[in-house]
Amino acid sequence: MGTLGQSFFKEAQLLPLGITDSLLQMTGGFLLIIGLYLVCKPIIRWMVQLKWNVLLTFGVVAGYSVIGLMIFEAIRSSRNGETFHFFNIATGMQGVIVFGIVLFISHLFHQLFVYIRNNKRSRSI
Repeated sequence: MGTLGQSFFKEAQLLPLGITDSLLQMTGGFLLIIGLYLVCKPIIRWMVQLKWNVLLTFGVVAGYSVIGLMIFEAIRSSRNGETFHFFNIATGMQGVIVFGIVLFISHLFHQLFVYIRNNKRSRSI
């Protein structure tokens, strides 16, 4: 058995009911995705209505990057016989954060350039 059922519930009480650690983990994952869906859906609708495509795209890509880094670390640690280190994932996430900062600055300069260009056109007319 894993550790989820043993840490929250008494295993002897759950096994006669047919409830295993796998079922508890699946139920926990199911409840987690429902909660995240209910929380994130209005936020994503709001971002789409505000036309924040850059931020929305960065959020999705950053999420996939976290998943990719976790898979990479899990494969690396299992091949080397080591334990899973979250420090390596945090170090990898620094690249995502730096990319987010660069993306924000470039988007800011682009918007500033568009504003100045449109302001000059309106003054000349």
